[in-house]
Amino acid sequence: MTPKVSCVLPVYNGERYLKESIDSVINQTFTDWELIIINDGSTDNTAAILDAQTDKRIRIYHNERNRKLPATLNRGFLVARGEYWTWTSHDNRYLPFAFGAMVNALTDSPVDIVYSDYRIINAQGRSVSDCSAPLPEHLKYQNSVHASFMHTPSVWHDLGGYDETLFRAEDWDFWIRAWLAGKKFSVIPFPLYEYRVHDGMLCHNWWACQAAYAKTAARHFGVARAVKQFGCAALQAVKT
Repeated sequence: MTPKVSCVLPVYNGERYLKESIDSVINQTFTDWELIIINDGSTDNTAAILDAQTDKRIRIYHNERNRKLPATLNRGFLVARGEYWTWTSHDNRYLPFAFGAMVNALTDSPVDIVYSDYRIINAQGRSVSDCSAPLPEHLKYQNSVHASFMHTPSVWHDLGGYDETLFRAEDWDFWIRAWLAGKKFSVIPFPLYEYRVHDGMLCHNWWACQAAYAKTAARHFGVARAVKQFGCAALQAVKT
């Protein structure tokens, strides 16, 4: 039977928070989903955590080596069967009503992508602050969609998936391309997701993230705009 929602969860050495992330999907009040977990060559206890999962709605795949986030996302969505698609990170958590709210928003409005406000939590999982999602027009300057979203499969297919050369900025690039292609966005004005800030998060490497963002900005909006926004990181990025 085809699920309503497909959620891809890529994980690389995520043993510290992985179970919390999985449980936040299992605990959704909306229950018609599949969770596609891709173990991206982890060398920690990730595989054992995945082996312990018994929910029949979870499908687990293992990359033979670490392929990085954008390639792992593409692998997950290649096997997705749902009517609506999303993905989450191994260190973040959905609030229990997230899937239901986003499915309702997609069903009730003629849009391609919905995204929501989100909550910042610390390493221990305690709430720090709530953040409002900017309008899609702000994609010219930042990743307005951030980490709490859902979309129709046609978005991924029409864009050709995530750009596997833009590790650390693959999501911003994906949403920029969707916006430039005329896809319709809608914002849900309340938090549906908990975004964890901690020392091991992907963008804890600030310089690498800035360079990836600068490369993305230069590609879509020109080198001058990228240099104005990202400075030295842009100059380095356009050389690579």
